Amino acid sequence: MDTQLQFSKISQDLENYKIAIDAHSIVAVTDARGVITHVNKKFCDISKYSAKELIGSTHQIINSGCHPKHFFKQMWKTIAQGEIWQGEICNRNKEGELYWVDTTIVPLKDEQGVLRQYFSIRTDISQLKNSEDHARYMALHDELTGLPNRRYMQDRIRHVLAKSRENDTHSAMIMLDLDNFKNINDTLGHEQGDRLLRIVALCLRSCVPQPNSIIRLGGDEFLVILSDLNADLELAKQTVLKVANKITATLNKPFYLNKQQIHTGASSGIFVFKNSDLPEKELLKYADMALYQAKGNGKNCVCVFDPAMEQRILAKAALMTDLRRALQDDEFLLHYQKIVNAEEQTIGYEALVRWLHPEKGLVMPSAFINDVEKSGMIHELGKKVLTMACQQLYEWSKLPEYAQLSISVNISIEQFNKPDFDELIIRLINTFEVNPSLLRLELTESMFYADMHGSIAKMNKLIQRGLKFSMDDFGTGYSSLNYLKILPLSQLKIDRSFVENIVENKRDFAIVQTILNLALILELDVVAEGVETEEQFQLLKDSGCTAFQGYYFGRPQLTV
Repeated sequence: MDTQLQFSKISQDLENYKIAIDAHSIVAVTDARGVITHVNKKFCDISKYSAKELIGSTHQIINSGCHPKHFFKQMWKTIAQGEIWQGEICNRNKEGELYWVDTTIVPLKDEQGVLRQYFSIRTDISQLKNSEDHARYMALHDELTGLPNRRYMQDRIRHVLAKSRENDTHSAMIMLDLDNFKNINDTLGHEQGDRLLRIVALCLRSCVPQPNSIIRLGGDEFLVILSDLNADLELAKQTVLKVANKITATLNKPFYLNKQQIHTGASSGIFVFKNSDLPEKELLKYADMALYQAKGNGKNCVCVFDPAMEQRILAKAALMTDLRRALQDDEFLLHYQKIVNAEEQTIGYEALVRWLHPEKGLVMPSAFINDVEKSGMIHELGKKVLTMACQQLYEWSKLPEYAQLSISVNISIEQFNKPDFDELIIRLINTFEVNPSLLRLELTESMFYADMHGSIAKMNKLIQRGLKFSMDDFGTGYSSLNYLKILPLSQLKIDRSFVENIVENKRDFAIVQTILNLALILELDVVAEGVETEEQFQLLKDSGCTAFQGYYFGRPQLTV
């Protein structure tokens, strides 16, 4: 092949390469100073500048401002040494829009080895970058509310701790959850519950002054991380409390879901710290302890962590562990306090639960019953108490002198509201073959606030099987007279708070006398609780009371 043909083939190949590169890539050529001398159509298309606007300019015309100065210094240092540079660059087009390009810059030298041009080939990777950014965003944010999530929280805590050490200022965590969220989910459905969470997220954004400080931990639990507060602890606490109280007030307002007005609220726990070396989990633990205390204090409360709180919570946690073990090991037993008639003859007993602790000895219910109810263990303990009471009735049924004695058992609202409570009672009566009229279930007024009709239906089902119901602590609620009218009761128990001062206090005596008169008209039996003196007993008896219970007749005993 002669030289002319060879040169022609090389020229044709180069032209083909140029066509191929232009079709695929964004191409620009600059001189040694970085001034653009050539661009292809793809460069013009993506930058939205014409070739006339670009040629004679530098790449500063499409600089996005997203990269730090040292990024381009390093790039120029590489290509100035005659080395090829590769990397990803974010540029800005003429309309202000950002785009990403995967870039290769090739330095071109002349025959003497002097740099004359830079040849850059770019590929548009904006779509890939947007996908990566979205994936990164989704990995760090909650899909439902758009708030940062637990994974984001880890970086945020590290940043806050570093800032706290650098500026010698306090930081804080506010952990909160909604008070009535489960009820809303159960009654209105999860779709409306999700909608409420989105509303709450918007409310939190309006209450918290620092951006990116609100995190959804999961469910209805949120975390607010505040940084760079005052160096003085008390002033820092005041700032955090101001935010927490604003959140509480905002979330306490009514919301509308599916055209229905609903009320929620939030309990909040605060932990304030400075220059902390505590690990992330410990910081969260203290905020969680404060939240636990806030929920224990009642709904819509704010509580700030203090060291004594940790000891209380640890003690409660140990109590919970002990209670679970006690249930498993059958450490609970019943003591019985007699109920007598006007002649002081025993007509029945009230079963009172006691805990025989292996180290502490006999523990009274006042030390554990509230925690049992709140923890949900009341269902298991309540079943044990009812089983022991029915077993005792069975044993008494074989002894003529005890066969007609009744046993009264206190029923908690959690027990009574359980759907299968009536089935449990019927099953125990059948198992132990006891006379159902001798098992008296004691309820309190507060048990009927939520579902009066459902409660009455459950009571009637058991009454049809022969059981009887008492209202315990009568007179301490706000709607006792209404309950007397509609509830299928057979007995009232006058609360000890009225009996205690009946001899000295005319008002207490008048209340007791009124209860006795009402009971007589409504054909209800009455038991006066807390009788401790002969004077109280005589006055009650003279007023028409026919049944009595209290230390005057005997303290609760393991055996009768």
